[in-house]
Amino acid sequence: MDSVDFNTESIKIIDFGAYSLERDSPDNIKHLADEIYHAFTTIGFFYLKNTGFPNHVVRSYREI
Repeated sequence: MDSVDFNTESIKIIDFGAYSLERDSPDNIKHLADEIYHAFTTIGFFYLKNTGFPNHVVRSYREI
């Protein structure tokens, strides 16, 4: 298996707080989709910031 060389600075951080699925224009939603697609196809994962999920919910998933 080939190894991937990257550092933590190359991990894409996507700020969901910058978007609103209810009030954003289709162009903004397309930009969000493009960011997610690019992250998955180049690095393979990304970090979600400001998702709106309560901290206790996020912590409970880390324990799984």
